[in-house]
Amino acid sequence: GGSFEVRPLGPSKEAPPKVIQLYDLKLKPCSNVCVFKELKEVKRKSKGIYYVPQNHNFPAVDAIMQPTLLFQMTTAQKTQVHLKGLQAVASRLRVQPPQLFFVVPNDIFMTFRFVPGIPQNIEQWVLKVPWM
Repeated sequence: GGSFEVRPLGPSKEAPPKVIQLYDLKLKPCSNVCVFKELKEVKRKSKGIYYVPQNHNFPAVDAIMQPTLLFQMTTAQKTQVHLKGLQAVASRLRVQPPQLFFVVPNDIFMTFRFVPGIPQNIEQWVLKVPWM
């Protein structure tokens, strides 16, 4: 859990906003961390569980929180994601639309850009972790 500074990422075709809107994402502490081997182990009805794939090169995301949150940790600008994997993970979420958070260190938070090729129904956000 905790409070994190986030901002939405708009399509690269759009002109960058004159004022960048920042938001505060408040996450409640998780009741459990569940390491999963297969995506079917991610329960749609679960609440308060932080799901982490056992495989460190799991396609598309590094963590999942129901009902809508997907997390991809990175220290550099992404140019693409594993589309098939992302769509499979998004389908396991209880509520739509999914929100994909690129979790980044402070030094790239303001410059991180929209990642092309991700379906429009998946919201893209960047989340700052100051200690990363």
